[in-house]
Amino acid sequence: MTRRRVSLPADADTAVERFVSQVDDRFSGPEDTCEVVRETLVDLSATGTPTSAGGPAAT
Repeated sequence: MTRRRVSLPADADTAVERFVSQVDDRFSGPEDTCEVVRETLVDLSATGTPTSAGGPAAT
């Protein structure tokens, strides 16, 4: 697999950084790791983009 550097528009970059930070905070907290992974994957697969790290994406 080849890594590629990409640039995102500022608002998209901010949203991705926020999402990653929220997921990281959840991994560092008392929540069950499997639950955090499950909810994160559901969130990403439901919309194709991160919306929040607090649970499944709103539809």
